[in-house]
Amino acid sequence: MAEVFTLLERFPLTLLDVSTILVFVATFVLAVRFLKVERPGNLAPLVPGGWPLLNHMPTFLTTDHRLLFCKWAKEHGDVYHVKIKSGEICVVSGYTALKEMMEKDVFSTRHDGPVMVATGGDQDILMAPYGEVFKKRRRFVASVFRGLGVKMGRGSIQDQIQEEARFICIKISSFSGRPFSVSTDLATAAGNIICALVFGKRFDYGDTRFQHLQMTMAKLGAEMVKWPLPFVHYIPKVQDPAAGVRLHSKKLQQFIREEIERHRLNLDPEDPRDFIDYCLLQLNQKDGGGTWLNEESVVYILQDLFIAGTDTTAATLTWAILYMILYPDVQQKVRENQ
Repeated sequence: MAEVFTLLERFPLTLLDVSTILVFVATFVLAVRFLKVERPGNLAPLVPGGWPLLNHMPTFLTTDHRLLFCKWAKEHGDVYHVKIKSGEICVVSGYTALKEMMEKDVFSTRHDGPVMVATGGDQDILMAPYGEVFKKRRRFVASVFRGLGVKMGRGSIQDQIQEEARFICIKISSFSGRPFSVSTDLATAAGNIICALVFGKRFDYGDTRFQHLQMTMAKLGAEMVKWPLPFVHYIPKVQDPAAGVRLHSKKLQQFIREEIERHRLNLDPEDPRDFIDYCLLQLNQKDGGGTWLNEESVVYILQDLFIAGTDTTAATLTWAILYMILYPDVQQKVRENQ
């Protein structure tokens, strides 16, 4: 209590101050409660209730969301909406509803604000609208990667992966039993496999440019998973929640552009070495005016590969190693199957 009185003595509040605070709080709550955008009548039902601003987020934090989804499906049907923070998600359950949804092309396009900021909206493959342009890009990329060895059997990139595994084993051995975090080195190894495919080379683990690339990737990933909070646009110095995504994606894109320029200087049309070479050859064919592939889209497609392939692979390998440490019998079976 003494601390409270001390605080009040340092920051005395007049009756006017208290009244102002109460009026602000009351106005804010009323605005949140009544200033709501009217929902069109043809939308699926909205789950009622929830907390001011946070809506049903606290419910998800205290209850198994799978049980919640089943409960709401029984109450509102197989298709309904749920508000979480400032956003709204559509939940689809039941075989018939899911089958009907998956058969429609409109649901084949991904919508994710922070990711679209990083990927240029429709310049890449990851977030491009489903249609003819998307299909041509995907078909081209799949064809090139098959030619580069992303496949099973003869001519695959298995040798490159095993070579990178040898480097990661050497790096782990260098710690001589001391505690260390394997996640960073696994992300480096995964990134090196992607670099071998798209740049035609791997980087040493101590390479300064490659370390900068890895740091940029880590910061970009951290920015992309941040959820937008209500009224964040009105907070000074945080008015643009996507600023961090744009900053780090531009750094990654700059790295990619430098590699494209290096490839352009010594491109051999008769002997393409990697993914960038194949893209440059395709660009030289003018692609009917660049309708589905241009240099900007090449940058964003390459960025997709790093965003989608580095952290995900590293996280999977990290968990696999953890499970083998916890279950030595499984580790032994893995060794026997080498």
